[in-house]
Amino acid sequence: MLGFDLYLIKDFYKVNNLDYRHLMPKILDTNSLARGIKIGIPHKEEEGSLIEYQYRMTNMRKKGVRTNLTALGKEYGIDHDYSKLHDAIVDLELNLKVWNKIKWQIEI
Repeated sequence: MLGFDLYLIKDFYKVNNLDYRHLMPKILDTNSLARGIKIGIPHKEEEGSLIEYQYRMTNMRKKGVRTNLTALGKEYGIDHDYSKLHDAIVDLELNLKVWNKIKWQIEI
């Protein structure tokens, strides 16, 4: 979400002369949140906003930590047709299933 998707959303709002900034505190990026969980770095409000934390996690690299949708889905034991990934609807379905696992592991 914080990469390509967010830029598309921001551009859509700009083209339509709308302000996108109200969306920023509502953004939840499953990849960033999963990376924080796996690395063991929880979000702490006193260290910045949730969006700042997610950007830090997005840019943090640690050898062996895999947080792509396929890796997360399989790690969480999610039943899904992984052969159809990269189809937008299929990706969204898996992302929602991953979110339903992650949300119980974080405090926001």
